[in-house]
Amino acid sequence: MDAGGDKEKITRPVGRCGAETCLTCHDKTKDCVSAHTGPHANTEAVNCLSCHSIHASEPRAPKLLAKKELELCGGCHAVQAASFRNKPYGHRIGRGGMECSSCHEPHMSSGAACGILKKTRSDETICVSCHADKKGPYVFPHMAGQLGSCQTCHEEHGSNNPKRLKRARVAQLCLECHSSTGAGTLGSQPPAFHNQLTARYQNCTTCHVAIHGSNRSPQLVK
Repeated sequence: MDAGGDKEKITRPVGRCGAETCLTCHDKTKDCVSAHTGPHANTEAVNCLSCHSIHASEPRAPKLLAKKELELCGGCHAVQAASFRNKPYGHRIGRGGMECSSCHEPHMSSGAACGILKKTRSDETICVSCHADKKGPYVFPHMAGQLGSCQTCHEEHGSNNPKRLKRARVAQLCLECHSSTGAGTLGSQPPAFHNQLTARYQNCTTCHVAIHGSNRSPQLVK
């Protein structure tokens, strides 16, 4: 610059080549984090400059993001973004410090052990970082963490049902596993006197209150 400069040496990072420029400093690779593999790897379709803006970032977003997280992620993940906006029961993204990256690692590696969700420091599902009262361990655990996950029963982004359940009625959800009508079910079936046609037995959690796990009752009734 002091010598007058050579304009041919001035480059503008664009697309994949621009991302390779970023990686000269921001090449972080560890465990399940990598800028070289995974869904947001450095390709022509998606690269660093797809999400980050060097000179025109969103002033209220960290890490030089081009837009607020929900708007940015919603550009590709439209269905999930619509769940937050349009469904009555959803995580409060953009409010109270919660963002998409609170649960998801945007620079996730494509390794076999790496899922779409982050893990806590103790290698547990990220859900328990907020829902600590559901963490356990329990003497009599429900299936979550054993034969399934939180997403087995809950819609993680947004739902039309209270508690973000996947079914409108609790019994419908429980009977997906606790049923004698299908093969390969995971849990014991309701006893014969539990007549599912009557309203009395259509809300399983009226009696089975310790639905996430219990230290006293194998039937999760207390």
